[in-house]
Amino acid sequence: MKYLFLKFTLDTETKDLYANHHPLVITKLQYDLLLFLLQNPNKMFTKDDILKTLWAGKHVTENSIDQIISKLRKILNAVEKNTYIKTVYGKGVMFVPEVKVNKSTAKIATKTERSITLPKILLVAGIIVAVITLTFSNFSSTPEPQEKSLLLILSSNNDASTDTVNKEWLNQAPSSFVHQLFNYANIAQLKDYKNKPKHLNKQQYIDSQWRISPQLKVVNIHVFQEGNLNSVELQILDKNNLNLKQTFTEKNLADAMLSASQWLAQTIDNTNDIKQLESLIPQNSHIIELYLRGVTSLNKGEIDKAEHYLQLCLTEDTEFLMARLQMAQVKSAQGKQDKALAILDTLSKTNPTPAIKVAIETLRGDIYDTQGKYEETRDLYLSVLATYKNQDMPQLNEIRYNLSITYTMLTQYKEALKELSILENLKPSKNPELLAHVYQKKASILQKLGHMQQAQEYANKSLALFSKLDDLLGEAKLYVTLARISTHKSDYKKSVQFLEKALIINKSLNYKLGVGATINELIYVLMVQGNFDKAWELNQEMQNIALDIDYTAMLQIAKQYNIDISRALKKWKRAELYLQEHLELAQASGNKRAMLKNKLLALDLYLAQKKPQPIEQLIKDVQKHIDATDEIRLQPRLNKKRAEYYLLTGKEQQAIALLLSTKELAKKSEDGETIIEINNILAQYYIDTKQAKKALAVLEESSEFNPLPYPFLLLKAKAYSALRKPLLALEFGNECKTTANQWWSLEDERFLQLLQKNV
Repeated sequence: MKYLFLKFTLDTETKDLYANHHPLVITKLQYDLLLFLLQNPNKMFTKDDILKTLWAGKHVTENSIDQIISKLRKILNAVEKNTYIKTVYGKGVMFVPEVKVNKSTAKIATKTERSITLPKILLVAGIIVAVITLTFSNFSSTPEPQEKSLLLILSSNNDASTDTVNKEWLNQAPSSFVHQLFNYANIAQLKDYKNKPKHLNKQQYIDSQWRISPQLKVVNIHVFQEGNLNSVELQILDKNNLNLKQTFTEKNLADAMLSASQWLAQTIDNTNDIKQLESLIPQNSHIIELYLRGVTSLNKGEIDKAEHYLQLCLTEDTEFLMARLQMAQVKSAQGKQDKALAILDTLSKTNPTPAIKVAIETLRGDIYDTQGKYEETRDLYLSVLATYKNQDMPQLNEIRYNLSITYTMLTQYKEALKELSILENLKPSKNPELLAHVYQKKASILQKLGHMQQAQEYANKSLALFSKLDDLLGEAKLYVTLARISTHKSDYKKSVQFLEKALIINKSLNYKLGVGATINELIYVLMVQGNFDKAWELNQEMQNIALDIDYTAMLQIAKQYNIDISRALKKWKRAELYLQEHLELAQASGNKRAMLKNKLLALDLYLAQKKPQPIEQLIKDVQKHIDATDEIRLQPRLNKKRAEYYLLTGKEQQAIALLLSTKELAKKSEDGETIIEINNILAQYYIDTKQAKKALAVLEESSEFNPLPYPFLLLKAKAYSALRKPLLALEFGNECKTTANQWWSLEDERFLQLLQKNV
């Protein structure tokens, strides 16, 4: 049935309202009210009559009826100014325009209509067959799901410097609010402006996005107040010069925000889910203002002020889900994780939209992660992915990426790679930032597992994508990954070059976490080259950064370097004290990875001191970890330590056999560093057992892996000295001394002086 009035048609079959044959956006409550009035034109109804007739038993207040009537009037008047719903004070409302009803009835054929010729019958039959065939064809094939529009929602004042303190909430927060609405209603795939590289301004960021995602639509939002009116101005732009503008003005800010959001959703051709918008927006203008002030405070890091505004929101409207979710984030930011989890538990019982449910579990996972509950985090993410596996929700990609990180923390690298491989199927134009991080994460894991060629390939892909995005911090992160790969191949010169690039970027952007992370890598490279004073200086800088930004993991690494440098300088007592500090910090933070590292550090320290007593149990503990996690990159290094233990305890044949087999294993993983270290041990053993030629042969093997001068050249000098070639030995000895830095010891100096006497 169709109800016609003035320029409008209400179709009860499709439940759509048309104006001049063009569909209008109308909510279910507005449709129900309009249909009721059209069925009873020119009849007076009180608000109580409407409540009892239309929404008996449902939670709709009298004030809500006023709001629905007001919004319905606005929709109709936007097409043609007129009196549609008349209010008679003290009596009620009535629908004024004339209403016509067009009923669909079966048509009775006349004699003329019955006299159809045979050709016409055949033609009609053919059309019917074609329609039936097409219909069944449509039923038999699954339609391709419509891709969600890609949106970047911005404030018109994002980079403006003219904001006053009193108007910040009006200038900045509405774009965040609409972004949240569209995210939680799952209407579009959204870019988050908060992820913009800091060195780019607004237009530079948009241009970089359009280079990779030409289909991106940019939405500028401007909200302003004049007198008692609130206006929301929307502008939609795209790369192809699309420029749509619309302004929505209401006394009630909530009405203006809802109308603007509905128009935006309809304009981007995603009309199926827009009714969820109404359920997310409170109808009270004051609550919207409080929420926007709370969002502004949260974005500025004013956590307590944000809590104040959000609490006022929830006091006035306990069912405002977005405010409750933001409150959970505030509690988490305050370190009150139990209270945050309690809020999330309550939210889960409110039957939220799927997208809000995913947001709830994402925040819950973040909290578990900060608490070190990696197993619980993993199980949570797996549950979310299983629950929504058949739904088109871009938010699930973040869950999957977080899951890969959790697997990495649990050293379950194969599972992490599986999740990252799924994310590799993302279209670069849809989420290039996430894809760049996926490539980087995959490169990092492959490097840990010893798959250097693949790691290099993914690192290069990630670097190219970060470069297109003009994301300097992303590039810096990749330079660190490339440095690790170079270090693994013993190419220290290239490693330092990559790290210096990363350090320049991080310092220029005043990114302390990035500076600390880069210094961490640089310290290691300096240490292996024997530059301990510079390494110690940088380690103090990194420790200060860790304390400044309250980053326990970075502080843990600084403690580790205290041990390494003290051991290299043979300051044994100091090294043992730092080893205990390192262990206590690892235990206090519940960091299992750091506890494993402590065992490896202890192994190196006791081997250097030739203390066999605790070594055997430490080796067993590390082997148990490798067997449980498949972290095969550690196996050659542990084997090398085990061989050193055999040499220390007189099991020479077992030691040499293990070193030779481990060297083959290290070759498979392209672990040049371990190969060089094994050859150094073998060379020293062959020199000690008067097999100088064998020593030179294994040292020659190391040449292709770019060994450091110390102890490579010193061992060559010792081998030639054993072969009674003192001049050649002296040449290698002098060359080694000039490049050894602080690795050069008094014992080495005495050997060099002896060579000089024998020449």
